[in-house]
Amino acid sequence: AAQIRQRMVAAGVHRVTDWPFQLDDICEFQITRSGIQGHLMGTGKTRIGLGTALLGGRHNCILVEAHLVAEIIEQIEEIGLPPEQYQVIETPQQCEHLRKINIITYSRLRRPICEGAGRRTYASRLRRRFHTVVADEAHLLRNDTQQTRAVYQLSPKVRSGLSGTPVPNFVRDTLGLAYWS
Repeated sequence: AAQIRQRMVAAGVHRVTDWPFQLDDICEFQITRSGIQGHLMGTGKTRIGLGTALLGGRHNCILVEAHLVAEIIEQIEEIGLPPEQYQVIETPQQCEHLRKINIITYSRLRRPICEGAGRRTYASRLRRRFHTVVADEAHLLRNDTQQTRAVYQLSPKVRSGLSGTPVPNFVRDTLGLAYWS
């Protein structure tokens, strides 16, 4: 854990977090290859995701719902991360020029790369290109949905999930989270 803390300081993760518990959570994510963290809304899950991605390898990904992209960009600008370190993937060309932090929506991930591409999706184009994938709103990973299959297709070395939503009504709905972690 001491070595991870040194890496966190060297990567500037302390600038990303607002509260000490966030540093502890990021450290815990680095100890294992996968994990899920549940927090109440408004307790800095986005900052934990950004810190986890900053500590990842050369290319890392944060998966978000489409309506949350503006919020994560706002958080990135607030912490002062240089624009050359992050991007929102919106075109196939951006898949070829990855940055330290790459943000992509769940809906775009499962979408065909272009008109008439058939099964060639953003997920297949990005397969094994990320060291760390942080799934924000990880409760969206459900059993055998096109979206969940697209997320699994990324095949990162490290998988992290963040959620502020209580467990669904059925135990089977938690299996997606269990598989991810």
